[in-house]
Order: sequence, then structure tokens, then C-alpha cells
Amino acid sequence: FIYRHDTEGHFSYVSSSVDQTLGYSVEEFKVHYSKYLTSGSVNEKVEEHTALSIQGIQQPPYEVQIFHKNGTIKKTKH
Repeated sequence: FIYRHDTEGHFSYVSSSVDQTLGYSVEEFKVHYSKYLTSGSVNEKVEEHTALSIQGIQQPPYEVQIFHKNGTIKKTKH
């Protein structure tokens, strides 16, 4: 799935495939995005990658761990 948001976390786009990937509707994902990230070590650099992206510095693809709606943990690439 693909999403885009501004520096204040307002989403301008979330692809409908978020439902197939994580079991959440687009609206559910927008409202609770930060709660879906796991505390796993894979996510330690998410904020850094996001901050650099906002500054216009292109980031290589990276993995993020997120909770599927059914409670399982999924890895996705950003």
C-alpha cells in the first residue's frame, strides 16, 4: 500500500490496498496510523527516514513492522 501525508500527519492519500495488506479501511488507517507501528527494532529508523523525506532527501526502500488488524505482525516496505 502507498500513503502520503504532510509534516503534521494529515494524510492526502492512502491507497485502498491498505485493506488487503493490513485489514484496515483507508479511514481506519488514517485515524490510527501511529498505533499500528510495532515497537520492534525494525521501526527504530522510521522517524529518521520520514524527517529526511520531508526535507526532500530521497530515502531507499525500508521495512516497517505494523500490526495487522487481526493482531499479527506484518512487515511492509516503504
